[in-house]
Amino acid sequence: MQDNQLPELKKIEIEMLQKLVEICDINKITYYLGDGSLLGAVRHRGFIPWDDDIDVLMPYEDYKRFLEIAPSQLGDDYFLQTTKTDKNWYRLYATIRKSNTAMIQNPAYHVNQGIWLDIFIIGNARTKFECRVQKIMVQFFNYILMDHYMKINSGEFKKKLAYIGYWIFQLFYCIPWKWRYAMRRRILDQICKSKGGKLFPVIWCSITDVYSADCFEGEPTFVEFEGAKYKAPHNKDLFLRTQYGENYMTPIKWERGHENIQVDLEHSYSEFLK
Repeated sequence: MQDNQLPELKKIEIEMLQKLVEICDINKITYYLGDGSLLGAVRHRGFIPWDDDIDVLMPYEDYKRFLEIAPSQLGDDYFLQTTKTDKNWYRLYATIRKSNTAMIQNPAYHVNQGIWLDIFIIGNARTKFECRVQKIMVQFFNYILMDHYMKINSGEFKKKLAYIGYWIFQLFYCIPWKWRYAMRRRILDQICKSKGGKLFPVIWCSITDVYSADCFEGEPTFVEFEGAKYKAPHNKDLFLRTQYGENYMTPIKWERGHENIQVDLEHSYSEFLK
């Protein structure tokens, strides 16, 4: 990605966020700005200067409703990417893509690789031990639909999983995809559904942050982000302190992590796939 592409990339991502919010407001679906997007809103009233994506959080029941409603309301410009809509996609959470653009992580990945906006899931747990069990389950079930990626990156995965772990998953991939998909949906439902717990893990490819009920109980607050108001967790200060520590208002520049991604704002990702 070239630095001069960043301003236009952010404009496209704001348009995607506005479309998501429009759908949520019409259908009374709860969403929050989260992660680096919320930090940017509180600290910069917009993107962190060197950030290049937008993260949204949804409680699980709202997330399920959004998945049902959004495909018919997003319009032709956008694609709701899940393991159901894009079979080679493996991640547990959903992503909105702008299909006539490109943000290519690897041209060998035969999935929609347009500019993205991530939608992470707010789960529920009763104890810290339950959160740890959920984390193990999330990491495992993140892999069970990853056969397309594992085939392309076999060397990397043999190192990451150890040789025996790699071949265990290869045996697992002999199970028909639709059975693995159905199994993962049932397990994700068990992990994420409300249990009356006071802990709220945020689920993406893993569980790295667990928030107390005080972050979310009560009406959402609003924060300014690039000139417009968006919803944030009820106690956004506690949310940010949980994730980033007490000094979250002090900027610490980190690498975007997307420097090696090929971005094209005028051509579809499909033109770049091998």
